[in-house]
Amino acid sequence: MAGRESLQNSPHPDNTQLQRTHRGSTRRRINSRNSAWRATTKAQREPKRTLPMNAAPQSQPFMRAQAAKIPCRLWLGLFLTILAGHPRLTCAQSRSVQPTTARSAVDKAAEDTADTADTQNAGVDQADADQAAADQAAAEPAAAKAASDRAAEFRAACARTAASGTTLAVPGTEGWLFLRSELRHIGVGPFWGAAAAKVSRATTPDKADPLPAIVDFHKQLAARDIELLVLPVPCKAVLHADRLGTPRDDERLDVVHQEFYRQLAAAGVSVLDLTQPFADELAAGRAPFCQTDTHWSPSACELAARLIRERIGTPGWLPARRTDLRIATEQRTIVGDLTDRKGSEQLPVRVVSGSTPGLLEDKNSPLLLLGDSHTLVFHAGQELHGNCAGLADQLAHELGMLVDVIGVRGSGATAARVNLLRRAKADPKFLPGKRLVVWCFAAREFTEANGWSLVPLGAPPARNGQPQ
Repeated sequence: MAGRESLQNSPHPDNTQLQRTHRGSTRRRINSRNSAWRATTKAQREPKRTLPMNAAPQSQPFMRAQAAKIPCRLWLGLFLTILAGHPRLTCAQSRSVQPTTARSAVDKAAEDTADTADTQNAGVDQADADQAAADQAAAEPAAAKAASDRAAEFRAACARTAASGTTLAVPGTEGWLFLRSELRHIGVGPFWGAAAAKVSRATTPDKADPLPAIVDFHKQLAARDIELLVLPVPCKAVLHADRLGTPRDDERLDVVHQEFYRQLAAAGVSVLDLTQPFADELAAGRAPFCQTDTHWSPSACELAARLIRERIGTPGWLPARRTDLRIATEQRTIVGDLTDRKGSEQLPVRVVSGSTPGLLEDKNSPLLLLGDSHTLVFHAGQELHGNCAGLADQLAHELGMLVDVIGVRGSGATAARVNLLRRAKADPKFLPGKRLVVWCFAAREFTEANGWSLVPLGAPPARNGQPQ
């Protein structure tokens, strides 16, 4: 009050004007506070309004002017609104929502560099692959030569062993016995063509080569609509070479036989090569040959029958499957033909039996099993180690039908075909009723037989009244 009175009683000539100015300033401050209160109250009463996210940013003077009218509770929304309108944020948001339509020069250069590196790496990979292929191609002849050399060494060892004695059997390790003539057969090498007369035991040179005789037999049967399947039984020494001192290896030692089978195939003759399947059987722990006998084992007969069934498939001439055939397993003791009747061994056997006793054979069967004693062992009885477990029996089980059998206890090269000819002459319906001949004989017969003669079967029957 004292201040106000002193101001009013001041002798200054502008005292009145100063008082007016003071009162006006006071009223303006009061009015400003009232206006701010009214704005705040109105903002609290009205619903909140925020700018859209894509609103354009306002100028700074305008924002400062508006900030004085906005209460503190609205600052957060205003701050977010400003951020939403920021150009950098808008650009980033646009990149995250929409696919990129333009790349920076740096990004494009980086990608181009990566593509170039990928191309170069692909080129390096292709070069490595080409080099690996070239290395493999270069290694294959070397591997083939090594296998050929090993087979040659084995043949030479067999030749030396065969020539070192005169006994029928050659002892191997762990009680295994081998046929000396079989070792000789392995040791002579190629046995067909010009080499046949030099290595064969045939009585005359014109009967030494097995190739013409087999091809001729195939053609005569084909003229009668009969298929021929040649089934050479591999050499026991080839499968069990380790028993003769040759380490076991994955490479086959019968390269000469493989080449001969290719010659037969080139002439149209079907051959079922059992060597590799027998090797797989041996690797699985099942010996394909008897230890003390020249013949294959009962398990080998089972395997051969299964492979024959797979080879022929389901031709139309197969009859309906018989349902009376049964199988059983047993242990069978045999006396091997290489022991001079002084030794024996036990073998697991799958026995096949029918509803009637006797041999499981059918002379009217469309399938003829032809050959040497391998068609009779475990089938014909007596010294051939019993019956019901040979190749003919296992074929009956696999095919569901009985087969016809012409087997001889000697050479299956010529004698078996001669017996077939005799049957054909005695029974005119014999050959017309056949559709498949399985010719089974020991592979050693290629050189150890008395000869491979041509056996004419006569003129084939007429077709539609026209002789062939």
